[in-house]
Amino acid sequence: MATRVYVGNLSPTTTDDMLREAFSGYGNVVDAIVMRDRYTDRSRGFGFVTYSSHSEAEAAVSGMDGKELNGRRVSVKLFGIGDIDDE
Repeated sequence: MATRVYVGNLSPTTTDDMLREAFSGYGNVVDAIVMRDRYTDRSRGFGFVTYSSHSEAEAAVSGMDGKELNGRRVSVKLFGIGDIDDE
Protein backbone atom coordinates (compact mmCIF):
# COMPACT_ATOMS: atom_id res chain seq x y z
CA MET A 1 0.00 0.00 0.00
CA ALA A 2 1.19 3.48 -0.83
CA THR A 3 1.46 6.13 1.89
CA ARG A 4 1.01 9.83 1.32
CA VAL A 5 2.84 12.62 3.14
CA TYR A 6 1.56 16.20 3.43
CA VAL A 7 4.18 18.94 2.95
CA GLY A 8 3.20 22.42 4.10
CA ASN A 9 4.76 25.90 3.98
CA LEU A 10 6.25 25.39 0.52
CA SER A 11 7.90 28.28 -1.27
CA PRO A 12 5.96 29.63 -4.26
CA THR A 13 8.92 28.64 -6.44
CA THR A 14 8.86 24.94 -5.47
CA THR A 15 7.93 22.68 -8.39
CA ASP A 16 6.77 19.06 -8.50
CA ASP A 17 10.25 17.99 -9.63
CA MET A 18 11.95 19.90 -6.78
CA LEU A 19 9.59 18.27 -4.28
CA ARG A 20 10.30 14.81 -5.72
CA GLU A 21 14.05 15.40 -5.63
CA ALA A 22 14.03 16.70 -2.05
CA PHE A 23 12.09 13.67 -0.78
CA SER A 24 13.59 10.90 -2.93
CA GLY A 25 16.38 10.25 -0.43
CA TYR A 26 13.88 8.65 1.95
CA GLY A 27 12.51 6.00 -0.38
CA ASN A 28 10.71 5.26 -3.63
CA VAL A 29 8.63 8.34 -4.51
CA VAL A 30 5.59 7.20 -6.47
CA ASP A 31 4.22 10.72 -6.95
CA ALA A 32 5.02 14.29 -5.89
CA ILE A 33 2.70 17.21 -6.51
CA VAL A 34 2.56 20.87 -5.49
CA MET A 35 -1.06 21.99 -5.26
CA ARG A 36 -1.84 24.98 -7.49
CA ASP A 37 -4.69 27.44 -7.79
CA ARG A 38 -6.84 26.41 -10.73
CA TYR A 39 -7.30 29.98 -11.98
CA THR A 40 -3.87 31.54 -11.47
CA ASP A 41 -1.69 28.38 -11.52
CA ARG A 42 0.18 29.77 -8.49
CA SER A 43 1.33 27.46 -5.74
CA ARG A 44 -1.06 27.13 -2.81
CA GLY A 45 1.91 26.55 -0.49
CA PHE A 46 1.46 22.83 0.11
CA GLY A 47 1.81 19.53 -1.65
CA PHE A 48 1.87 15.76 -1.31
CA VAL A 49 4.52 13.09 -1.74
CA THR A 50 3.46 9.46 -2.13
CA TYR A 51 5.81 6.65 -1.12
CA SER A 52 5.53 2.98 -1.98
CA SER A 53 5.68 1.98 1.71
CA HIS A 54 4.63 3.30 5.10
CA SER A 55 8.16 3.00 6.52
CA GLU A 56 9.55 5.24 3.75
CA ALA A 57 6.91 7.86 4.49
CA GLU A 58 7.71 7.76 8.20
CA ALA A 59 11.41 8.22 7.38
CA ALA A 60 10.55 11.28 5.28
CA VAL A 61 8.49 12.79 8.11
CA SER A 62 11.34 12.22 10.58
CA GLY A 63 13.97 13.51 8.17
CA MET A 64 12.23 16.50 6.60
CA ASP A 65 9.81 17.99 9.17
CA GLY A 66 11.14 21.41 10.14
CA LYS A 67 13.92 21.33 7.54
CA GLU A 68 14.51 24.07 5.00
CA LEU A 69 13.40 23.59 1.41
CA ASN A 70 13.83 26.47 -1.05
CA GLY A 71 14.22 29.00 1.75
CA ARG A 72 11.29 27.86 3.92
CA ARG A 73 10.98 25.49 6.87
CA VAL A 74 8.50 22.86 5.77
CA SER A 75 5.94 21.02 7.85
CA VAL A 76 5.79 17.32 6.98
CA LYS A 77 3.13 14.93 8.29
CA LEU A 78 1.57 11.62 7.36
CA PHE A 79 -1.61 12.44 5.42
CA GLY A 80 -4.93 11.33 6.89
CA ILE A 81 -4.62 7.80 8.14
CA GLY A 82 -1.58 7.50 5.91
CA ASP A 83 -2.63 4.59 3.72
CA ILE A 84 -4.10 5.06 0.26
CA ASP A 85 -5.62 2.26 -1.76
CA ASP A 86 -4.33 2.14 -5.32
CA GLU A 87 -7.60 0.92 -6.80
